[in-house]
Amino acid sequence: MNRYWWTLPGPSEFVDRIVRDLRDGVSVVVRMPAHAPAGIDDLIRREVEHDWHTLEVTCDVSPAELLLSRFAPELKAAAKRDVLTVLETRRLRGVAVQITVEACSPAWHAWSEFLADISDRSRSLDGFERTVFCVVVTGEGLLAIPAGNVCLTLHIWRGVVSHLDMALYVARLIRGRPGERIDLEVLGAVATWLAEWDLLLADHLINRSLEDLLEPMTVLREFANRRGWLQPMPVSDDEALWGAGGSDIRDRVGRPHAALLALQNHADAIAARVWGAQVSVLFPLLEEQRRALIARHQNRLTVPFTTFDGRVIRDVRELDLGNICYQLKNNGTRPPRAFMNGLQALVDVRNYLAHFEVVPASLLMDPDLQSYLK
Repeated sequence: MNRYWWTLPGPSEFVDRIVRDLRDGVSVVVRMPAHAPAGIDDLIRREVEHDWHTLEVTCDVSPAELLLSRFAPELKAAAKRDVLTVLETRRLRGVAVQITVEACSPAWHAWSEFLADISDRSRSLDGFERTVFCVVVTGEGLLAIPAGNVCLTLHIWRGVVSHLDMALYVARLIRGRPGERIDLEVLGAVATWLAEWDLLLADHLINRSLEDLLEPMTVLREFANRRGWLQPMPVSDDEALWGAGGSDIRDRVGRPHAALLALQNHADAIAARVWGAQVSVLFPLLEEQRRALIARHQNRLTVPFTTFDGRVIRDVRELDLGNICYQLKNNGTRPPRAFMNGLQALVDVRNYLAHFEVVPASLLMDPDLQSYLK
């Protein structure tokens, strides 16, 4: 289990909601997709102040039979093994029972019916006397959701991980890593934008080179193959796609996994995410450099200035990097070559981003550019 992951705002709040319900005597169904972060069951168990028991479910034993064989082994063979007998079993009062079951398993359907029944019948019991269940349902499969009531809630791992969560996680992964500032910041941003909610993809991406991440189709297909997504999955069934770990929600909008986009050759969609990551890092740096250049060379810059498209700039503060580069190159001051090369590289970066194109690694790694951005 990645302990740091579960301290991030989104994941930790998700766990806190589950723990609050269990402490209040409310059973929970925790719905997790395939390839979800590991360890949530152990984390919940440590946080809940209950007598905790973990059971292994089987398809050939009913929930009531499983519970009674564990907590009432002395029960006579002729005795009924149903929900009412479970409720009457004193050793089940005030304990927490945790199970993990696959959504596609027949066992889950039996547990779904059992949870709906026992939670409905537990309403009259004090919260400290109820048997609370923490049922983690994982993987693909249509989920038969039991009817919710005051004693049973559903928690779905969907839309939980925010951009901030992933940015913090990636920042921790690259902390202390050697490299130029701009390289590391762009690499971290691209890993964040591509991974989105998938920490395992973040782990996979962060150890690759900047060149790999700026043209990530091969890296993403490699990850998809490692996960077993050898064939492109249909994107029309949102629930099935989410259950397979192939989508999630960001800002209330469904987002397909980057590795699936790569399998389906959606290069433009991948490039848009890489471009967005670069913009988030590079545009603030470009603006910082533009203002610094104006402040440093104000006596060499002239206004009004007519741009190539006929626009007249009358305030020196409105000159863009291209205008500044043009004036410094042509006003006869002869700045040092390295200075002008770096300035031209800034202009080139700005032009790539302004035209919705990914800035190539070769330009970002230009020594004259990096001397500006250190």
